[in-house]
Amino acid sequence: MPTRTVDLRIRSVKPLVAPAVLESELPLGNHGALLIARSRKEIAAILRGDDPRLVVIVGPCSIHDPAAALDYARRLAPLASALRGRSLSTAVIYTYRDTDKKSCIPTAS
Repeated sequence: MPTRTVDLRIRSVKPLVAPAVLESELPLGNHGALLIARSRKEIAAILRGDDPRLVVIVGPCSIHDPAAALDYARRLAPLASALRGRSLSTAVIYTYRDTDKKSCIPTAS
């Protein structure tokens, strides 16, 4: 048998959940929708030059432990708040749960 050289670190492949299914299973609440809308408006104003602040996009983009994602967001929030007058900090963190569902936690301040 020839030596395997492709996909050496892949243990298994699982199909992704369709975005429409995720949206119905994990609906966006009103608080989250308002946060996203406000953040988008603020970022657009900064990019247009109407707002002198700096947009700061922080990572990581992927965390496999939801508790770690919440810990990260809790630690980022005071820093983002302290710099609010000079910058708008935002993070987009994707978490992968044991059930293979993917959720996104947008944070901005």
